[in-house]
Amino acid sequence: STILTTLGCPYNCNFCAQHNMREKIKFVPLNDVSQNIDYLRKQYNVKLFYITDDTFGFEKGRFTDLCNMFKKKGIYWHCLLRADLATKQRLKVMKDSGCLGVVYGFETGSNKILKLMNKGVTTLQNYKAAELTHSFGLKVRGQMVVGFPGENDKTIKETKLFIESASVDHWGIHTFQPYPGSDVWYFPEKYGITIDRETDFS
Repeated sequence: STILTTLGCPYNCNFCAQHNMREKIKFVPLNDVSQNIDYLRKQYNVKLFYITDDTFGFEKGRFTDLCNMFKKKGIYWHCLLRADLATKQRLKVMKDSGCLGVVYGFETGSNKILKLMNKGVTTLQNYKAAELTHSFGLKVRGQMVVGFPGENDKTIKETKLFIESASVDHWGIHTFQPYPGSDVWYFPEKYGITIDRETDFS
């Protein structure tokens, strides 16, 4: 089952609309998170929880509080994380508190595209995050995006190489779509593209 501990994201990736959807990040009170877990366990006998936060535990103090809660409750869980947050200390705490796996938005194997996306990480950081996560016995899922403005044969080959060589168990491969609220949607001219404002997202 899924649980949510945070609404919003402090990062500003150009393909994402999340940072424009609300004025500020909102944290679900820890007591509410605790009650949600207890309800799902009691009502549905849930044994594995997926934390649907866009980026789990970016605020250090809250990260510690949540992991302590998960450990105390004895639950198993997995989450979304950024490569630049994948430190030995953080991953050890996650593993010790019942984490079984991590989903990373690696997005691409090209540093050029990562920069255009304003992702704030490099391919080397992505490689290292996957390898380090595995070293703690955690499963790794990598999410990739193909077709971001600026993509070409060279960057696609770089992504292919990343997929072939990164220490990842499962992949999600997605075609880029500019959504309302993203920087690409608001300023397509910056990316050398045009936007169909009549796109039906239903």
